[in-house]
Formats: sequence, structure tokens, C-alpha cells
Amino acid sequence: MSKHIKFSGDCDDNIELSNHQTVATWKPVNSGGFAFSESELRPGDNITFKVEGSGRCDVGLLMGSKDQCYFSYSHEIRVHRKACIVEIHFNETGNQVCFEYDQRKEYIPTEKQTKFWIVACIQYGDLCVELMSQNDSLSKFCSTDKGKNVRLSEEKSKCFSISKNPASKCFLSEQIRPGSKVLLKCSPVTEGRRKICQRELKVFVSNKDPACSQKFPLVLIETLGKQDCDGTLIIFLSDCRRIEYKTPSGKRNAQNLDFDITNGIWVIFELYGVKIGEVQETVAESIDDVCGNNQVDSVCNYLRQKDNDLSEQSVNKNNGNNDNNRRERHRVFRSERKEANKANCKKNNGERFNIQTHYLDLAHDIDTINFSGHLLMRNIISFQQMDKIRKLHNQDTVNANMELLHIMRTKQINKCDIDEIVDKIGQQHLLKYFYPE
Repeated sequence: MSKHIKFSGDCDDNIELSNHQTVATWKPVNSGGFAFSESELRPGDNITFKVEGSGRCDVGLLMGSKDQCYFSYSHEIRVHRKACIVEIHFNETGNQVCFEYDQRKEYIPTEKQTKFWIVACIQYGDLCVELMSQNDSLSKFCSTDKGKNVRLSEEKSKCFSISKNPASKCFLSEQIRPGSKVLLKCSPVTEGRRKICQRELKVFVSNKDPACSQKFPLVLIETLGKQDCDGTLIIFLSDCRRIEYKTPSGKRNAQNLDFDITNGIWVIFELYGVKIGEVQETVAESIDDVCGNNQVDSVCNYLRQKDNDLSEQSVNKNNGNNDNNRRERHRVFRSERKEANKANCKKNNGERFNIQTHYLDLAHDIDTINFSGHLLMRNIISFQQMDKIRKLHNQDTVNANMELLHIMRTKQINKCDIDEIVDKIGQQHLLKYFYPE
């Protein structure tokens, strides 16, 4: 039997939870800050920005007043373990600023008699921004309180991010009990179509409730790097104070805990450029017990391979009649399935399949991936419908649940199939929703 676990609402500022707290996403809300040039930019000035480290920094112009923090122009710079140079040139006539970066030039028109300051905005990451110019007053940043995660060097020529990843912890709303296995999916956070270059997921455990105390003991279990932050992470807590895990890349390890786990443990995550969710807990004897999505995925893959094999055999035997043979094979299969349902299923004793009455309960409670996987194995839904549900599930669980319910509404499903499926996925309580009195 398995169940889904939500995240606690007591998460840090840089963590964004989905509406139903089933997905936690890292967001750079309070990860950086601003730093301005000490003096304003004047016609004929030339400035060089040097950005080093890993992260994102926006370099641009601030127009009007430093207190307004209004960017008239900004240029995004993303670096990963390297340095880059940005050259800024203000022409003699004072009507144009040129930004030169990565062998590209961009010209920004400006209005005369308007004051401009050079500004660096560290968005996130471990970065150092150095300001260089022949004009001494343009070679220094001024102190600012715009953002808590930046600091200046003593000579004020450099601006640093204080912490690479501040305020980014979240934790599960329930304890994990001994003899339980937890599966969760992690994936990279994207900015537009681009993935965050540097990604990291730290997993901690504690015997104290993080929601009850700001300071609680943490035991670091593992730090997952960039390659391990895309896939399914498995955590298993044995009865003998031993916690095991398996990363998406297949790496395994275990650690003995030196505190009492009788009442379970709390699992805490620190995210950087990562999204995690779909947390599922199940009773297991070891980390390798087959359960939940793994079982469904295995059977679905087997059915796909079987269908491909049959198609290849049909090609080899019939040469030109592939489509006719494939249609005939599916017609026979559907016929056999219908006859089997008639033989094996009794009448529903007057109970009527009804999704509408408890639609919202079903939309929030149903284990979509497992349920749809079993429907696929019974040839009730198609591979195309299963793929659509999976894609929706990666974006929003509730939307995927609704899509499954709409598909089921168009199908004639026997009660014996529903009985077997909810029993296998450990959601017997759904029967009262599907067949209300």
C-alpha cells in the first residue's frame, strides 16, 4: 500500500510550493542584490565589468536616481566556472551606450541631460563582479541595502554574493517510518528554455520536527550533483537505524543514524536549480522492492516491446499487409478482452459508475500514474492517452488527474476492473467516489 506525501508549508523564501503542496520548486527570490557605480556615467567614459564564478548576473544602466532601482537596460550574463568580460562605452556626444560582450555589440540610445549609473544585479549563484575604469570614481561600487545577499570588498571595486544558495530548504509534512521506502521525482528548473547550469540537491534527516524549531539537528545524507538531479530518487529507512538511498543515475549508499528512529524521521531538502515532487511512501522490506510506478513502468515497457515485436513479425511474414494484419490483431485482442470481461465480471448489483458526484475528491486523491498504468494494461486506454497523462503529470498533478477522469468518462469500465486496480494501488477508498450510494 502506498500514499502520497505533501511538503510542509513552512518552507524558505526561495522555495515555491504548488497549490496542493505536492511539488517544491527552487526560485531565486532572495538570492542576490544590487550594487551601483559610485559616480554617474558621463560621455566618453569606458568601463569594464569582469564576472567570475557560477550563476547569473544582470549588468545594465540605472536611469534617474539610485533610489528608484529602475533599469533602463540590462544584459543577462550566465557563467559556469569561468570568467567573462563586458565592455561598456558611452560616446562623446552622450546619446548612445555600447555594450560589448562575447564578441557581440549592442547599442542603446540615451537622452542627453539624463543621469545614468552602472549597476550590477547578482540574481543567484557564487559570483564575483569587478568594476574597472580609468576614472577612479567609476572603479568603485557604492554601499547599498538593495538586497541582503551581496557584499563589497574593502576597496569597493568588487561585489560578491554572500551565499550561493540562501533560504532554500523545504521538508516533508509527515515523518518517514521505519520499514518505509520513499520515491520522489526531481528535475531541473528552467529559465525560458534553458536549464539552470548549476544544480544541486541536498538531502538531510532529523529526529526533530523542523516546523517546531528554527534550530534543529540535521544529518546530511547526500549531496546530489548536476547529473543526479533529473529522475527518481529512492530513500529507504530500515528498522535498524539505517537509511539507504539510490540516486537517479543508479548510485547507492547507506548511512547509520545515531538517534532514535522509533517514531520516524523528518526528511529535509535543500534545493538549488531543482524541482522535486510526486513524493510517494510505501511499505517495503528493502530498497529494491518493486512497487508503485516502477512496476507500472516495467509492464508498460514490456507491452510496448511486445507490440513492436508483433509488428516486426507481421512485416516479415506479410511484406505488404502490415496495416491489415495490425488492425486484425487488435480487433481479435479487443474481442477476447470483451469476452473475458463478460465471463469473469458479475453485474454491478445496481451500482452505477459515477465520476461527477465526487469529481473534486477524485481529482485530488487519485494516483494517476499507477491507475492509468493499470488501465493501459487492461487495454482500456491507449498508449497515446497514457503519454498525454504522463506529460501533464510532469507539469501539474491535478490537471493530469482531470485528464484521466475525462478519459474514463468516455469508457465502459467494469466494476471488477476498478475493484482490482484500487486494491493493487492501495486506494480502496476511491470505490465510494466511483460508486456513490
